[in-house]
Amino acid sequence: MLFVRIPFPTRCWGIATCRVPADLGAVTTIGAAEGDPAAAGMESDAVSRIWSAVERLYRSGIHPAIQLCVRYRGHVVIDRAIGHARGNGPHDAPEVEKELATPETPFTIYSASKAITAMMIHLLDERNLLRLDDPVCEYIPEFGTGRKQWITIRHILTHRAGIPNLDPGALDLELLSQPERIVEILCEAEPAWRPGRTLA
Repeated sequence: MLFVRIPFPTRCWGIATCRVPADLGAVTTIGAAEGDPAAAGMESDAVSRIWSAVERLYRSGIHPAIQLCVRYRGHVVIDRAIGHARGNGPHDAPEVEKELATPETPFTIYSASKAITAMMIHLLDERNLLRLDDPVCEYIPEFGTGRKQWITIRHILTHRAGIPNLDPGALDLELLSQPERIVEILCEAEPAWRPGRTLA
């Protein structure tokens, strides 16, 4: 099982950057739950490769912190955080006091169900019931208005549909019991840019 939590910067998705120190060990915290990968039948080199990928992502400066927990065969083989929970955001001055992120640092999770949704979509794709590159309007014809006819399922799953923000009224929790209204709101939304162009 893989669980990653990444806080997003507060401005200009994909453009705003955080300061990344040369020594990533200084901003890395290993949790007490992390055990020996050999006990799970996993090579320590595999853990190193996984963590190197996380470090590469962090070096991009796009995310102020990343947490990663990997469980393999019932064992926690990675339980780490890299970066800062506070003080190193795009708007923070360099002299602001920084607080390291740890595996225990709470994060706001915006897409908690996305992993399950993505798994189901991929399963449907594998069974030829839909295709990732199908336009959404093939399944919801009303969605194809306002220059959205080119938005694919893949665009939505990768946050590249071009609809980064909905009207604040769309976030009303009362709408959770009205799925048809949520679909209407999405169909009425106007894209901010061409699909596939920008991560947001």
